[in-house]
Amino acid sequence: MVIFEMDRITYIWMACFLFSLASCTQNQSYRFTSILKNSTMAETSEDLSKFINDNNVKIEHKLGTPNTYLDALNNRETDFILFPNAVFDGIEKYSNVRTVMPVYTYFGIVIYKTDLKFENSKELFSNNKSVLLNAKFFEHYFLGENSKVNIDVKTIESREALEEDILPNYDVIGFFIGVNAPYVNQLLASGEWKILDNNRAAEAGTGTEVEGFCLRNNNFKPFIVPKNFFGSGPKESIQTVTTDYLLLTHDKIDPALVYDIKETILKNKQILSSKNVKFTGIQEAANVSSYVFPLHQGASDYINRNEPTFLERQSEVMGLMLSVVLVLAGFVGRNIKKKKDHFDTFYQKAFNAKNVEDLDAIEVEVLELVVQEKLSGGALYSNFLTIVEHRRKRLETA
Repeated sequence: MVIFEMDRITYIWMACFLFSLASCTQNQSYRFTSILKNSTMAETSEDLSKFINDNNVKIEHKLGTPNTYLDALNNRETDFILFPNAVFDGIEKYSNVRTVMPVYTYFGIVIYKTDLKFENSKELFSNNKSVLLNAKFFEHYFLGENSKVNIDVKTIESREALEEDILPNYDVIGFFIGVNAPYVNQLLASGEWKILDNNRAAEAGTGTEVEGFCLRNNNFKPFIVPKNFFGSGPKESIQTVTTDYLLLTHDKIDPALVYDIKETILKNKQILSSKNVKFTGIQEAANVSSYVFPLHQGASDYINRNEPTFLERQSEVMGLMLSVVLVLAGFVGRNIKKKKDHFDTFYQKAFNAKNVEDLDAIEVEVLELVVQEKLSGGALYSNFLTIVEHRRKRLETA
């Protein structure tokens, strides 16, 4: 019986290739696009992505409207972004976007120049030069869902832009901020600005406008800003709304990777919070139904403690390795068949040899090819020698 064998060079080449393939796949990089360059948002994105993995996550800075980087994520041109959990027109076109987890919270406030006179917030916005900062998706909260007030909406990239372009040109500013906002403390301490406090915390739980807004928009929650939270204000505790900033990814990211990222963040929440106070809002299981983008399968697996198996974690590597093995097996099979076909030729020559001298010449020719590794030195060669010996005895006794 003929036994097919791979020569040692093929073994070595195949092992080296598979090892390098596995190494390259495990060192794959992922792209984390920050929202605004040189801003606290960009710093937060960078802090989070570096913590996840210093070697496998790249930072990309992109400016423009929030849809710019949301479009990039939906088109799978980037892998992770931070984005507000807010409903907006056209959200249905982002069908590839998935939620990993909430990582910090923002709450809405309005500040205005201290010399302004008004009866209510609508009058405040209507009668004065007003602007919403980085709050494209929050207009309906600040203005009321049926309000027709005309108000500017701007995106600023830095503290310098706030001081040079906004403060000198506007009397009323609405924005969402995190728990650490020293510039608000400084503005209120200057005495030139006050915080709008028409929604008093004492009325919380009595069916306030804020609570009604949150019932209609479940991606928001009521929030109490404590008295003097910003040092010089508010003078009384006020009720406002808060929403989460979400870590988002797209649907083609491996569930095992998302599972590991979420586990890493949650297990090291205290370390992250010590580096950046915004991360105090990290939480495992918020109200999943309030997310405007569906939960990623890996995030869902973590919530359900459905930990991926070794094969699931290595599925991409294993799939590539299997493909390579199949290709190599086909190559090796064709190579072995080619060598077998050559031996078949020499088998036939040995059977047809007319004398011992011709048989010796055939044997020498085959031996030289085996030494040069143009023919296999394994079972095929052993079969050839058996045929030669059998033919030699026949010729010698003829």
